[in-house]
Parts: sequence; C-alpha cells; structure tokens
Amino acid sequence: MRMVATLIGLVLALGTVAPAFAAPDDGVHIGELRAHLFYQRSGVLSEDLIARKPRFNGWNTAIGEGDAKEPSENLLVVATLVNPGDETFLNEKVILRVTDEMDELVKVKEYNGLLLSDKGTLQLPMWLDSAECLGPITISATFRDKTATGTLDLLCGT
Repeated sequence: MRMVATLIGLVLALGTVAPAFAAPDDGVHIGELRAHLFYQRSGVLSEDLIARKPRFNGWNTAIGEGDAKEPSENLLVVATLVNPGDETFLNEKVILRVTDEMDELVKVKEYNGLLLSDKGTLQLPMWLDSAECLGPITISATFRDKTATGTLDLLCGT
C-alpha cells in the first residue's frame, strides 16, 4: 500500500514538472533575418541584401563593384525576435550562423537570456569582418525549434 501511494505521488509530481519541458506557447518567434554591407566611405549600412529583389550581385564589393553603392568589406547580420505578448525574460537562446558553400562554419554567435519588451522586438546582431570574398553563404537564425535562413553571394575575382 505504501508503495502504491509513493508511485501515485511520483506520477503526480512528474505530471506537474512535465509541462516545464514543453515548448512555450507564448508566440515569441524569429521575424526578419537581414544582412547589410557596411559602407566604408559614408559609414552607413546598405539596404537589406537578403530581402532585395532582384537578388544582390555581390561581386567585388571591396572596391564597390557589383550592386554595392561604395566599397565594403564588412557585413552586419541581424535577426529580429518578435514578442506579441507581455514583457518577458526568456532563459533560452538564439543562435546566428554563417556557413560557406561547403557548409563549413564561417561564424557563429549565441545569445542567451533574452529580455523582450511588451509587444516588441529584440534585434540580435552579428558582425563579420573581411566578408567581401566569402563566396556563396547561408545565414541562419535558430530559436527553439525554428530556423530562418537567407543566402547571399559575396564573390571576388577579375
């Protein structure tokens, strides 16, 4: 009898713990995933290269060729986390990654502990130096079980 009571207590205790491991249903999600060149002469950022139509021609950006408006060797990647609810702190992570055409990791940045404003957004940046000749790259942002991706060609040559 005592063993049955212990088992029932254990089942009830586990039942109250289990929901803590379930994916939250708070609506927080990755919104935009953007990439911008940093223009060296003016000090301004380019338009979003991932969303650009037609596709961005990243040929010889270091000398301002292709679709670059002026010389650029650096890239800023930004993932936007959207919170449709109340202000909250999430003890979770967002991982930003850039990989090359061989799926080799170029750079990774991990954000842990996320403070989100009431019905607001959180901008999560990653800076890449010497990005002008990375070739075809894939940019991704992962939060919980969802991943947003974009591609970009940063090519060099004569």
